[in-house]
Amino acid sequence: MYKRFIEYLKINPAKVQEIEKIPFLPIQFFKDYRIISVPPPYETVFYSSGTTGMIRSKHYVKSTALYKESFTRNFRQFYGDVKDYTILGLLPSYLEQGASSLVYMVDKLIEKTGNKNSGFYLHNHEELARQLQDLDNKGEKILLIGPVIPYGACGILGREKLYPVFRAWKIPTNLVHWENPGGH
Repeated sequence: MYKRFIEYLKINPAKVQEIEKIPFLPIQFFKDYRIISVPPPYETVFYSSGTTGMIRSKHYVKSTALYKESFTRNFRQFYGDVKDYTILGLLPSYLEQGASSLVYMVDKLIEKTGNKNSGFYLHNHEELARQLQDLDNKGEKILLIGPVIPYGACGILGREKLYPVFRAWKIPTNLVHWENPGGH
């Protein structure tokens, strides 16, 4: 599939000298075709959120251990020790639909924090607001993982009329927000 794609684009792989020049497959390919890099068997198949009500794309995973090692190393490289954070996952549609690589990753990172305050929030914005404020008051590092609209920090702040609990809420000083454009 990829070979045909780069041939269509008239790209000679031998002439690609920079990682930025490697073409990405369009997401639609992962919905319409079985895109694989290694032969079966696969340990799991992750699905996209399907937030627009369309067919969910698929990601065939040979080894969840390798996937886990990859996101764990990358977290450490960019953010430091995961145990230094309280991780709050706000991923409603991903949790509801299941089989999401994002939920898998967040769940494993939450486990690694060893922090009883880390966890998922489905639709409980009041509890989330209280938790964010409490963690901020304690000076704890917070990682909020969720979509921008309507659930992420920016989306919540823009929806004060819908969620009165956020009227007096301020963005915590120790907040890192991983914005995810889907999942609402």
